[in-house]
Amino acid sequence: PSLSKKPHTRFGYTLDPEFFLYQHYSGIHLLNNAKLVFGSGRVYKKSGSDNVYVFAISNRLTIFERVIPFFRKYVLPFSEKYSWFDTYVYIVESLLRKDHLEVHSFINLIKLTYSLNPYSTSGKGKERKIPLDILCNDCLLYTSD
Repeated sequence: PSLSKKPHTRFGYTLDPEFFLYQHYSGIHLLNNAKLVFGSGRVYKKSGSDNVYVFAISNRLTIFERVIPFFRKYVLPFSEKYSWFDTYVYIVESLLRKDHLEVHSFINLIKLTYSLNPYSTSGKGKERKIPLDILCNDCLLYTSD
């Protein structure tokens, strides 16, 4: 899931599930096939890279109805990421139930999101721009205004 600072939202941040596939340009046909399989999403050039393309789905309901069942059937039997996947599914389901509209549930979802990827979205072992404790305090303070 993606976490973004949005000052005009309930807690100052938004949490949105995302699904990405990356391929070298020579495999762009695979990304286009994924778009056909899922019946949704978009293919675009990855910023900062001339040779890498991305297939992305960011719609919560599409992820829930198409991506998650696909992964349960075709990917999980050959993967060791059960725990990661269960956490991801829990986050998506919670967002669909609108659990994130209550501050303590929202903070819990942020913590779960950070547990999926404890480093920044750029990877390479960098710390996240906003440490978890500061982020959680920001959400609590935002509601007290």
